[in-house]
Amino acid sequence: MAAAASFSSSFSSFLFFFNFFLSLFFPLCTATFANMDAYSGDYANGQRNGQGEYTWANGNKYVGEYKNNMKHGHGVLKTADGGVYEGASFA
Repeated sequence: MAAAASFSSSFSSFLFFFNFFLSLFFPLCTATFANMDAYSGDYANGQRNGQGEYTWANGNKYVGEYKNNMKHGHGVLKTADGGVYEGASFA
């Protein structure tokens, strides 16, 4: 079991640095994370910055503004069960 945890940690680290590298050359890109969440949108300095769309593995989706890797500004959160929140987000 320890080998699986080690692989998962190593893979997560790889994805982080790979996504950082991509953001240096491709400011608009898509990333899929080890937990199967996905982000598509603007990157700057290796972080989500600007407009983007984040989809959780459970089906929830946020479309809106990001600053320093956090939801920041106007956005819309749609939950998998049909709920919708629209407004300012400062996470």
